[in-house]
Amino acid sequence: MKKLGMTVIAGTLAAALSGCYFVSEEIAKTAAMQPTGSAFSQSLHKYYVEEAKIALAESDHQHADIYQQKGRLSAGGAEPEPEMLGLFDWWVPNRSRASLEDARARLMTALGEGHKTSHPDQLARAQTYFDCWVEEEHEDIWWRSAASSGHAPYQPDDLNRCKDGFERAMQFDQKAMSYIVYFNFDKSNIRSPDAVATMDQVVAAAKDGVATRVAVFAHTDTAGSRAYNVGLSKRRASSVMQYLTSRGIDASRITATWFGETKLACPTPDGTPNQCNRRAEITIQ
Repeated sequence: MKKLGMTVIAGTLAAALSGCYFVSEEIAKTAAMQPTGSAFSQSLHKYYVEEAKIALAESDHQHADIYQQKGRLSAGGAEPEPEMLGLFDWWVPNRSRASLEDARARLMTALGEGHKTSHPDQLARAQTYFDCWVEEEHEDIWWRSAASSGHAPYQPDDLNRCKDGFERAMQFDQKAMSYIVYFNFDKSNIRSPDAVATMDQVVAAAKDGVATRVAVFAHTDTAGSRAYNVGLSKRRASSVMQYLTSRGIDASRITATWFGETKLACPTPDGTPNQCNRRAEITIQ
């Protein structure tokens, strides 16, 4: 009986060590990847690897592996979403549910308003801290079944690192100035007088010291093939950038993204010329 007990213990220990080695090896592989994609996805890669290493150091292999998987997706140019709350996603204590729901709502709003372009590193840090905060609160349920509001956190130092880190990362100016310039059918030049007048407003605002970043998002209508419209929207983005740089706006402050016909302001059937959709949206922040 003792021999069997020792065999079971030895087998359990061997399995644990094997799992630890596997996760450690996967984290190392993910950390060594050369990230591609947007500045936001590259920052996600960096910070998810960081959280994976912290979890591994605490022998939390399950969550370390979750972080490294999200880091691997980010390294490939993907942008995995913040964790979801709920019984079939992440179950958290009642005392913290409202705060986490509010935090996720604020984060999703910031992600959807172009701040991935204007503040990519800060917003990526906020997202990974949010996931860490959710994970720490979930551990409260897992280890203590602390569903009631009266229980103190299971690991307050770890939880506060993530929670406070999220709030710090979210402290950036989310008020952006937005402009739209329109283009003629199948054209990418900045037309006169309306688009020129709008572009001059953008230049003035950017030179006024208000802006930290200028983000350009270029689009087309649905006339023409999808492949052609990707190229057309890219040319429109280039025209906007050239106008800005020719008037003294440093190119390092400008980012440009082009979407072809995939993000219509005014939904139309395929093959429909529409002035509403032939546009470039410009955000200064």
